Amino acid sequence: MFRESLFAGLAAWRRAAIRLTAGLAFALFLVFAAWAAIVAVSPNGAATIVALALLGGLAAAGWFRYCGRIVAGEAARPGDLLAGFSRPLRAWAATLPPLAAIALPALLAELVLAPWLPPLARCALAAAAALAIAPFALSRSFPAMAPDGPGAAARGPAWFGGIGAALAVAAAVAPGPAAWALLEGYAMDSIAASLPISAASWGLGAARLAGLACVLLSAAAASCVWAAAWAPPRAAAPGR
Repeated sequence: MFRESLFAGLAAWRRAAIRLTAGLAFALFLVFAAWAAIVAVSPNGAATIVALALLGGLAAAGWFRYCGRIVAGEAARPGDLLAGFSRPLRAWAATLPPLAAIALPALLAELVLAPWLPPLARCALAAAAALAIAPFALSRSFPAMAPDGPGAAARGPAWFGGIGAALAVAAAVAPGPAAWALLEGYAMDSIAASLPISAASWGLGAARLAGLACVLLSAAAASCVWAAAWAPPRAAAPGR
């Protein structure tokens, strides 16, 4: 399942890398706009986090629908990126399980295991728990936002194969953040030193945009791998 999901997802990503990257950038813009609006009106930190998670889930669900169409070989519709806002219950059903799979093990590790285990051991246990429940959490997202509806016949690997598919998603997403971290941590000083003073700010800005592009490209590729593993087959016409 690791190989099938990885290669099928990457093949879909190569066919539509620009559209996928632009769609993901728009979805992230919606999350940023929601964050800016919430911070402007909310003085409470906890309420801000909850509101951002809910509104961000609506934006992420639109990305699931948009990306799922492309992976299924259908025509991508920009309006799909807003589908979560018109279908909030389906959107939260799509986005809350993956968020819980990441957040709950980490939270429990900090609250329950902090007195007994060092930070590295807690991180390892939280990561192992998140990986164990990943097949159940990741299997909800793309089927929930499928154009055929959440009742469409879903396909996907069994639990052990789902572990491999989750690892394939992680392997696809890792290169972008790694490149961004290396760029920010090691290359910025060299870039600034090699440029004339008049062009230093422009050069650093271009380098940071390149790092952001790496993150968007790898995140789009990982989403295609995710959809290739768990998206339901399309039984309806592409216009639905």
